[in-house]
Amino acid sequence: MDLEPAEAKKGQGTRLFKLGEWAAADGAYAEAAAAVPEGAKVWPVAESLLIALHSNRAMCLLKAGEPEAAIEQCEAGLALPAVIMDMSMQAKLLARQMEGLLMLDPMGAAEATAVYREARSLGLLDLGNTKVKGGKGLAAKFEALAARLPEPVPDEAKAERTAPQKDLISMLLSCQKQWTDMRAEEGEMIVEIFETMLNGDGAMQPRHVCAVDPVGKGTLMWALGCGYSDGPGGPLSLAECKAFLPTLKRVLEIFVVLCGAPIDQRMENGKTLLMFMCSSGCLGAVEHVVSLGANVNMRDSEAWTPLMIVCRGSEQIPNDATSEFYGERVEIINALVDAGADLNAQNNNGLTALHLASMNLKPLLVKALLERGARADISCGGALSTPLICATQQRSLNPAAADECIAILKVMGLAQGDLAKATSTPDDDVMRAVKYCKEFEAPLVDLANKLKVRHVYV
Repeated sequence: MDLEPAEAKKGQGTRLFKLGEWAAADGAYAEAAAAVPEGAKVWPVAESLLIALHSNRAMCLLKAGEPEAAIEQCEAGLALPAVIMDMSMQAKLLARQMEGLLMLDPMGAAEATAVYREARSLGLLDLGNTKVKGGKGLAAKFEALAARLPEPVPDEAKAERTAPQKDLISMLLSCQKQWTDMRAEEGEMIVEIFETMLNGDGAMQPRHVCAVDPVGKGTLMWALGCGYSDGPGGPLSLAECKAFLPTLKRVLEIFVVLCGAPIDQRMENGKTLLMFMCSSGCLGAVEHVVSLGANVNMRDSEAWTPLMIVCRGSEQIPNDATSEFYGERVEIINALVDAGADLNAQNNNGLTALHLASMNLKPLLVKALLERGARADISCGGALSTPLICATQQRSLNPAAADECIAILKVMGLAQGDLAKATSTPDDDVMRAVKYCKEFEAPLVDLANKLKVRHVYV
């Protein structure tokens, strides 16, 4: 991903700002933001740049006496999930938002007070006691802004029932396996605990639903996703995922609808909640998170998309057309594509979802992807590393599954160019794959008929 044009424009904006040319600097920062490629592969690099540009534009607009526009830039920056990774940038945006609101005095005083409370709930007023770069200056900035409020903001009185955020995170991580055996009324009790802790008077510390645990670096959304797909007690079975699904929906209602957590909040390695749900293999969980507005084309730090995660290797996915777990993943593929998932997106290694399904020898997933329009001619790493070649190279691991994948790729007519391309290279692995494919031509029709009977190829 080429961010050089955007970085160059940002540098131009900084030079103009130092010269006191606020409007020109704002224009340069705006051009820099427009130059950031859409659908950036790797998170959080591009998004972090956008957040910084929103912050810089807010600063220019405040200097130019345009508080409303500055507030809009702050809100745009705070809405990007990567902001939770950088406490310094989060503090800058909130401080500039607060300053813009105070410039609207008296109309913005109440909102400025609310912003100050939010900054305090996130621990941003204590940055002076941390190693965060510029922490002391930011803490002092908040105190200076607080002095301009019409009334002092008293310390929040802690409710008798309090719970450090790390305790609630631990609860989400460790208890989901136990919750699946709960009766409905017991699940509702769990929901009520979180509703009280998040919506009560300072019951959770810090109170903000998006706050990052300073010790474990996790968030409530991360704990919910990780506990559902691969918690300390091991991944939930499909039956356990389904049993916990009603409670999952209720907890998400509190986090997202009631408390405003972004459904695409980034977590460990840039993963989103949808990625964790896709890893679980539970269709109902995926559909619910998508219904809440999740972006089906988000990428993690290695540029994996939710669709790729569905197709990655897993011992839990048997090569059995009647498997309920396998069937859920086929339906998840269809649900993601229906929601706009990019079938041919490539990760940092050049792999598409079809590459992953092929190399992991999952014929039902290969068929589902091809039926929805996945391209079989995309190469990864080298000119010949197509899904067909990937499947043939893995044949020794499971010959029957590999034969089905190869047959589907060839019979559906989407990999016909592979053999001609492959013969031009002396690579031993590729030549073995070519040899196998040529030998495979004769029984192709018979195998295709068998696949029809098994409902793998229609």
